Amino acid sequence: MPDPTEGNGWNTWSKHVLLELERLDKLARENQLELRADLKEIQENVSGVKTDVTILKAKAALLGAFAGTIGAAIVQIIERSIK
Repeated sequence: MPDPTEGNGWNTWSKHVLLELERLDKLARENQLELRADLKEIQENVSGVKTDVTILKAKAALLGAFAGTIGAAIVQIIERSIK
């Protein structure tokens, strides 16, 4: 008895479809690996930015305290010189 799928060409197309699915699966896996690598790099960059922001906050606090101390000292010097 002849194969009923031979007449409509499905046997040939099924091989083509399977190869295409395998190609797309390989491409999706490669893209997933690239995305994971990119995500790791972004996470490292975010971590570095957080560290930089923390350092800048500490410097700003120190400079603010220093400026406040100098301002208070100037006010006291002027106050003493007026008396």
